[in-house]
Amino acid sequence: MNNGFHDENLVKNGRLPAMMHVPVLMYHRICKPAEVSAGNDYVVSTEVFERQLQYFAHRGYQTPPIDDLLNSKRHGPFTGKPLVITFDDGYLDTLENAAPLLIKYGFSAIVFVISDFSRQNNWWDLPYNMAEARLMNEEQVMRIRDFGIEIGSHGWSHRSLPLLKDDELAEELHHSKQILEKLLNKPVRFFAYPYGEVDERVAAFAEKSGYQCAFATNYGPWSFFGDLFQIRRTLISNRADALYLNFKLSGAEKGVRWMWSVTKQIVGRKPQYNVR
Repeated sequence: MNNGFHDENLVKNGRLPAMMHVPVLMYHRICKPAEVSAGNDYVVSTEVFERQLQYFAHRGYQTPPIDDLLNSKRHGPFTGKPLVITFDDGYLDTLENAAPLLIKYGFSAIVFVISDFSRQNNWWDLPYNMAEARLMNEEQVMRIRDFGIEIGSHGWSHRSLPLLKDDELAEELHHSKQILEKLLNKPVRFFAYPYGEVDERVAAFAEKSGYQCAFATNYGPWSFFGDLFQIRRTLISNRADALYLNFKLSGAEKGVRWMWSVTKQIVGRKPQYNVR
């Protein structure tokens, strides 16, 4: 894997500067071309995914361990172009289709899995007429871990966390962590909020549950280091043209979305959640 890198100019007081841009990409499914339907931003074909990885590799991007990004003082200063690749939900095609291509191009990733292994497909999508897709079981999660892929939690049952009461949050955040740690026999340190939805209460619960950081979608500051429990991610869809990928990697799209969220807060249109 492309992991270590060093550059004294990027470090001040033993850590990366707060405004350093680290692209954090979010994927869901990587499927054979025949399974990809137009207009579905959550499914990327294997052909397009490989072209995307080629683009990242050609431009010198690397996927260091998240520990190296979070603890730069211990690991030393970084050089190169860090990139974080994430997959939500733990689909079986992440193991079958995405992992071999990641390995081929020397990239790693974080896969956020649902810890209720009694459920075998994406039940939360079916009311919205999304295609049914298989999820990884326990043995398959361990297999993808053995490929050098980091495993994170995506909750126990893929519920919108800001809508939950405190005891329900504990099940989704803490209990899911315990299940995965027992399976993997190692700490599970990273969390991704289902649907990307988070508020201050949920973020505090994630930190209290023992995670090192947590990933949202369109919530949180622009900088990767601005709030480690509301890390913004950029959704990558089924396109691989240079203009599209450069727009995603440059942080331009994330910046636009961040400015829009700040504007909504200023005018008093912060998202509201009703706790059941």
